[in-house]
Amino acid sequence: MGKQHTDIELKSISRVEVKVEHGLLTSAQVCAYLAISTVTLWKWRKEGKINAYRLPNEELRFRMADVKALLVPTKADLLSPG
Repeated sequence: MGKQHTDIELKSISRVEVKVEHGLLTSAQVCAYLAISTVTLWKWRKEGKINAYRLPNEELRFRMADVKALLVPTKADLLSPG
């Protein structure tokens, strides 16, 4: 038997490991991955800093690529004082 293909991978950052299925994360997984509160996640979503995608069952998911993009400082972040 050959190696079976799977769309599930484990990603870790800062001692937190999350199970990524089909490149999508739940809000709880995003919060754990980024070490932020759900309030912060929903604020960022409202501000357009991250997109959420609704599944057919009405649950929200976040793309891993979008989550990782939050880890890269923007030009505005680099230019802001403090």
